[in-house]
Amino acid sequence: MAGQFDPEKHPRDASGKFSSTGSAAGAADRIAAQSTKAEREAIVRLRRAKVGEMLQKAFATEGFTYDALHDVYPTKGFVVSVHTDKEERHEKGQLGEKEIEAYIVKHADTLADPKKCLGAFYDPDVQKWFLDVVQVEEDRETAVALGRQHNQRAIYDLEAKTPVWLDKEARRESGPSGST
Repeated sequence: MAGQFDPEKHPRDASGKFSSTGSAAGAADRIAAQSTKAEREAIVRLRRAKVGEMLQKAFATEGFTYDALHDVYPTKGFVVSVHTDKEERHEKGQLGEKEIEAYIVKHADTLADPKKCLGAFYDPDVQKWFLDVVQVEEDRETAVALGRQHNQRAIYDLEAKTPVWLDKEARRESGPSGST
């Protein structure tokens, strides 16, 4: 109905008053600072609008790392898959907006953690897409230790845009299966 009030289109400040300076990212930050289920669900609603962008980025670069809490794609640090129990695999040609959105909804509680990001990558060796909850570490050695702890073949250097192999036997030309 035309003229119907939509509260999601009207940002509020921390005290709940309407604000002209609010943003989706700012709202998500405020929501994530609290941990009720309703607030985590609000993060999901704010981020669903990004799913098409994520899918385009995935297809253009064979992957992405998305920080849902801060609404950014990190460009520095080392990506480590730390939640192998949350990994999903999708056949080539079977990753779409529906799958990414469902993953975000399913793992909203974990993605609300300030250290966690949504990771996606394509492994041409097995011709599958992987969706996973990942962690970006500033320090390479910390990332390597976490990768080994979680039985990863590789971690990913965001700035260099290349895998960092954790075991010489795991090294392949294509990509880091089991890591984003």
